[in-house]
Amino acid sequence: MFSTSANFIPFSLNLFLLTYILPYCNKIHFHLFKKPDKLLETKSTEILPPRLHTRSHSQPLLQQQEIRLLELEGKEREYHLHLDQLHVDIKLKEAIIENLTEDGSRYRERIEELEEEIKNLEEEIKQGEKIEELEELVVVVKQKNERIEELEEALRQSVRIAADLEMEKKDEEERRREITGKLEELEERMENAKISQSVKCPTCCPLRNQLEEVEKRLQSLLLERKQHLEELFDLKHEALTSALSEKDAHIALLEMSGAKTARTAQEISNLAAERTRLNERIKKQSEERVKLLQNFSKI
Repeated sequence: MFSTSANFIPFSLNLFLLTYILPYCNKIHFHLFKKPDKLLETKSTEILPPRLHTRSHSQPLLQQQEIRLLELEGKEREYHLHLDQLHVDIKLKEAIIENLTEDGSRYRERIEELEEEIKNLEEEIKQGEKIEELEELVVVVKQKNERIEELEEALRQSVRIAADLEMEKKDEEERRREITGKLEELEERMENAKISQSVKCPTCCPLRNQLEEVEKRLQSLLLERKQHLEELFDLKHEALTSALSEKDAHIALLEMSGAKTARTAQEISNLAAERTRLNERIKKQSEERVKLLQNFSKI
């Protein structure tokens, strides 16, 4: 999809050049090389020299053509800047989509691993003998389940950061519902294991060791998620900063072109409004980053 858009823009630019710039170049060529000859033939009897007549007659037209060419050059530069901005947005969206897809795969794999571990724990609990140690083990498992819920909340916050990507919004919502369902299923299994009061446990120490290992893995997963979010924030901040610099450069280019027209003033006003919106997005992103990292530090 992106490659089609990239090929369409240069074609439109070529069509624009052939439609507008080439006729003006032909007019300039006509006025410079053909019309003066005609004036020389028809007004050769006047007192002033023909070359002076031609120069005085064509000077306003040449000035108008130069102004028009400056406007066209400004539009061409605007198309190039807009094209560069599209490339930056495309690269940013592709990177975010790829990162979110990888995150979803890792979380699904992690959930499958937790399901397998819980299944093994249930089998071992059914073969136990000590009810008191079983109750302690259930409490520990419940704490791990709360950790999983906190991890789910962190995932929701990370998804909300990329909510402006409309193409990914639906997929991320489905992925979030899938994770919620898996976690609810895990809670139900934990509750069933707690209800089995007549079960005894002779091997609770190894189970505790396994649970400690699960906790270490969860901590490692949280740390990896935090690092990924920081990289994602840096990437988005860099893209917004680059877009802001392009808007500033475009405004400076229009102000230096010297063409003081209503259209130029409107373009400068629109670019200034876009620059303000970009500054607001950068500020909002910084606030979201601080808030999300604070939530991670509480986990």
